[in-house]
Amino acid sequence: MHPRDRSPLQFPNKLLSGLKALPSHTQKALAGLCLIVFGTLIYPFESTVVPIWNLHVIDNRGVSISGIRVTQHWQHNSLETQGHEEMQLTDAEGIVVFAPRLIRANLISRAWATPLKLWKEGFNTKTGPYASVVVWGSKENETNVATYKPGELPQAEITCARIAR
Repeated sequence: MHPRDRSPLQFPNKLLSGLKALPSHTQKALAGLCLIVFGTLIYPFESTVVPIWNLHVIDNRGVSISGIRVTQHWQHNSLETQGHEEMQLTDAEGIVVFAPRLIRANLISRAWATPLKLWKEGFNTKTGPYASVVVWGSKENETNVATYKPGELPQAEITCARIAR
């Protein structure tokens, strides 16, 4: 066997020779198809980490609590290395509204993110979207937490019991 026959470039060279033998309109169509596939793989598609979260904060008597702090925490554990947070105060009706939390990532990142995270951090690591709200900072009411479950609607109401004095 001739050393040239064992070349690692043998397959790509044969492939290129075969492509050059195709009619030019077929070459252009294949090039266009390759661009579409590559573009699709690298385009950063948007997805929702947590949808809009409308939360009504009440005490254990069912009375709305106005002016209490509510902090939302969110992160796509597979695609992001750090979490985010936003703090708001409830309005006069005890309501707070957090905007939908979105992320953009290409298909290559999405395909490799979870396996790489599991490989680096082990199978006990958190993957996928995560969000929670913490209601806190009132001397009259207990702190409480609600956690978002992906695929479900966020909790609409949370009770922060009054602290007995």
